[in-house]
Amino acid sequence: MNVEVDQSGKFENTQTDTVLSVANYKFSYSILITNKEKRKFFTSIKHLRPSWTKHMANIQAFGIMLYLLLKPNVSKFNQIKIDTEYVGHEGVIKDRTLSLLNRHRRLIFTEQIIFRQIGKNSPSHATAIAVFRKILSPNSTIISQDILKVIPKE
Repeated sequence: MNVEVDQSGKFENTQTDTVLSVANYKFSYSILITNKEKRKFFTSIKHLRPSWTKHMANIQAFGIMLYLLLKPNVSKFNQIKIDTEYVGHEGVIKDRTLSLLNRHRRLIFTEQIIFRQIGKNSPSHATAIAVFRKILSPNSTIISQDILKVIPKE
């Protein structure tokens, strides 16, 4: 099954919730992290990784959120097209996501993940925006600790 991933509400915007959705025309799955939990994440990451800039924390968090989004269903996916959210950092995001999936025995190959622009007509965009606007409920709500517990050791 080929799927697309989209985000609504940038992770770095701590005034709004963030939703990630993976979907196609027959399947959808979404996760949500509230603005309150994102603020907790940024407070904690300052102490855990003082050398990280806020931008690096965003990129790492996005990769980990992708892992949390894909993990329950990744064995069903042939190709995963991810919307370009952090241009120029796709390699870091892909490495983080693949590393976590493979470490937790969710085997996936690097060529199965590609980064492309996802349009407004994408099912993943429709799901993400509907959850963001509270029209749909997310499949899972994550907390800051879900992200922090898989931050790589330095």
